[in-house]
Amino acid sequence: VVDDAVAVPGDEHVRRIVQSYVLNDYGNACLNFYIRFGHDERLREAVRVLRAAVDAAPNSLVAAYNLAAAQDWRDDSEAAERRLDELIERASHWREPKVLRARIRVERIEDRRSLVEEAQKAVAAQHKAASAQLQAANSQLETAKAQLDLAQRQPKPVVAANAPGAWMQEVARARKAVDRQVT
Repeated sequence: VVDDAVAVPGDEHVRRIVQSYVLNDYGNACLNFYIRFGHDERLREAVRVLRAAVDAAPNSLVAAYNLAAAQDWRDDSEAAERRLDELIERASHWREPKVLRARIRVERIEDRRSLVEEAQKAVAAQHKAASAQLQAANSQLETAKAQLDLAQRQPKPVVAANAPGAWMQEVARARKAVDRQVT
């Protein structure tokens, strides 16, 4: 990105620092373009270029911070947080990395809270469905118990198995009982 003729001849260290500054500026511009207009390709370019800026000058705190910000925008908050932890360790006086790390942690907590709330809603819905099924089963059980109780209270007909026409007598008795109940 930076022509060798621009750097001090023979000074590789200076050339890498200048290269890092240029890459950082371009990467930051890509990130800001993405933030304003939402072009995913610009975000991918920002992460790629800012990694190159950090590789060119590993001691560049600004390039490392901008890379962490781009990683966060790319939903790679774990990598961003690791990078921010390193930055805070190296430059404890610098407020921006602390603020960004705190925001990432708050968002992670909010995401987890949202997942917990969704799980609680799902459990509540399952509980409601299971309660309804249990209530229906209990109702069926009560109906079956009542029918059994009624059947046990009915007098048992005494019918001689071999008596001719015994079943006809039982049918006649049952009809009379029904007629009495109807009238």
